[in-house]
Amino acid sequence: TSTTTSTTTIGQGGSVDFPATPVPEQSAALMEGAGFFRSGSGPWQSVVGIPLTLRLAVDEGDTWAAATAPQLQSQLQAAGFVVSLLPEIDAAATGAALSSDSAELALLPLTGSPFLSQAVAWYTPLLGAPGVDGSQNWTSYNDATFNQLVTTASQQLNPNTAATDYDTADAKLWTDMVGLPLFVEPSALVWSRTVGGVTATPMSDSLLWYAQDWAIRVPESTNSTTPSLPGQ
Repeated sequence: TSTTTSTTTIGQGGSVDFPATPVPEQSAALMEGAGFFRSGSGPWQSVVGIPLTLRLAVDEGDTWAAATAPQLQSQLQAAGFVVSLLPEIDAAATGAALSSDSAELALLPLTGSPFLSQAVAWYTPLLGAPGVDGSQNWTSYNDATFNQLVTTASQQLNPNTAATDYDTADAKLWTDMVGLPLFVEPSALVWSRTVGGVTATPMSDSLLWYAQDWAIRVPESTNSTTPSLPGQ
């Protein structure tokens, strides 16, 4: 189905085109091609009349994920998908439910990292099974081209050279839609005026990243006098 697209900028200059508006007809055609049918506003059903049910694992330990789950469930059900919520105690348990096929969907926060090489743990099986040896590949995504891109980039000492491979890898993640970013969780950085050198960074887990540059401001002495100009 032909639709107007909008370009979403990603990475360091890459882009992916997405439909600017919802295309329910195209979604319906994909569902029907997969062997499901829907009567009116009822749920999608298999050829033998069994409603299609999706299990959504939710990280109840994250306030924003827990609050978002009912809204996401409602939106999916309006689109014809029966959704059952599976509460989990934390992000690791939520991801494990997805990787073990206990759930078809998972709603959990992806903690930002200043290191692009973290993609090896998030989107490849190179570190091992999900939840083992630092692997957080909860979706079990495994693409040979992507694996090679992030491996080569992570071993490249020149960050400018590595950026090219990371950009290509980023575009592939968007094209394959491994995960759908819903929103960025809000955060606040507050400090006393007596502390200097504090810098807010895009990564919520790196507030102390430049702590070595922090310092206590020393008030100027009120006893200082202005020196006389030459000739006065």
